[in-house]
Amino acid sequence: MQKFENVDILKSLKAIMQTHTEHFQSDFDIDIKTLKQAAKSPNPEDKKQLWLLRIK
Repeated sequence: MQKFENVDILKSLKAIMQTHTEHFQSDFDIDIKTLKQAAKSPNPEDKKQLWLLRIK
């Protein structure tokens, strides 16, 4: 399995979204907010995320 270190996950997800999503790209702002809130949470269950995007 390939290991990724020192990756800006938000930048990477945004690049994927911009490549594969034609409409509703502004919804990614909501995703960013949700991911940042989860990262700040002390609850480990909040850190489990599943991210989906609409493909062209």
